[in-house]
Amino acid sequence: MTSGESIALVWAEILWALQGVSYVIFFIEAHTACIVVLIFLITRQQAALQQSDAQLAYSHALLMKIIYCISSILRALVDVDIIPKTGSTYFILTVANIILFGMLNWLAFLFNATYQDAPITRGKVRKFLTSVPLLIIVLMLLISPVTDIFLEIRGNVIMQSKYFFIVPTVFLAYPLFSIIMTLFRRKFFPHHEHEMLMTTLIYPALFLVCGIVRSFEWKVHLMCYAIIISDVYVYLSYSDSLISVDPLTKIPNRNGMLKALSERIGSGKNLDDLYVFAIDIEDLNDINAKFGRHEGDKALTIVAEGLRKFQTQEHQCHISRYYSDEFIIAADIPDSNDVGIFIEHIRNYVSNAVMAANLEYMIRISVGYARYEHYSKTETIPGLLEEASRMRNEDREQRKFQFMWRGTR
Repeated sequence: MTSGESIALVWAEILWALQGVSYVIFFIEAHTACIVVLIFLITRQQAALQQSDAQLAYSHALLMKIIYCISSILRALVDVDIIPKTGSTYFILTVANIILFGMLNWLAFLFNATYQDAPITRGKVRKFLTSVPLLIIVLMLLISPVTDIFLEIRGNVIMQSKYFFIVPTVFLAYPLFSIIMTLFRRKFFPHHEHEMLMTTLIYPALFLVCGIVRSFEWKVHLMCYAIIISDVYVYLSYSDSLISVDPLTKIPNRNGMLKALSERIGSGKNLDDLYVFAIDIEDLNDINAKFGRHEGDKALTIVAEGLRKFQTQEHQCHISRYYSDEFIIAADIPDSNDVGIFIEHIRNYVSNAVMAANLEYMIRISVGYARYEHYSKTETIPGLLEEASRMRNEDREQRKFQFMWRGTR
């Protein structure tokens, strides 16, 4: 018998074994397709040289979904006795599948919270605390053969106790809280990030709806469709945004800045309020030469962190790393008298970030700006950037002169 005939025979035996089984064929097909898509997505994610925290959370969620789909297939095969059905095997696979479902909801919540840089995910301890409700339910499920808290075995049938509603309630609280958190935190993000922020809502929204259906009837394979739709949609949207993110500082890069600035000018709304600020690190070359490239990169991340805190705590502007040691900020400032205060606050936030880092060297920044004006060179993006850079160079020279003047006194 050739290898092709052997494969055909095995396939024929599988089809024969599945004949008359009402849901298993479609159930396995759906989950297998889901696994194939997830493997493709996780392969693409792992190809990235440097992953952000949100990307890592997304990769972990993809891996968990693959495991969940495999456990669902095994549970279905045991349910129809293709794999010998015993009380212990069915109970183990059922509990494992329920636990994995809970972990999916938790990881989806972590992805949303990490992408938003929510305080609840800053640090390992806080991330662990978000898993405490999940861990409590997992423990209660694992000891259920002893306590009969949630599940009990009667022959080869698993019965749910009257307390079982606690399990889906806790698990589905994760996507529900994620939706509430995203809608609440939306106001803390600049307008250009609202689209991507709302895109991440597809994750918890589908998990919540399909999770409720799954809680009543697990044989309905809506959950794998929810996984495929949400992950492909988020991947495509998130990958597009990653093209515009600087891998070192984790803030938008030149592409992201040009896209945001084009959209802002294209809107045509209150353009007289639009200002572009050019910022650079004055002594980055000296830092690289004296302390090494690693410290130069560290200086860039510190400045970016100061600008990010300014953005989240002070002004909903658009910040980006434009080129090398140069950063660009696009902001709406209705009152021109506030421009000086705006620049002073930028310097303060960067200075605070530098002091918190406790470095061996100083980091000084130069700042220049340009205002959008109709019928002038600053009504175009190149004109705005050119004027802001010219003003920044003047600021640098003036600061050098002041520094030298103080040194001679």
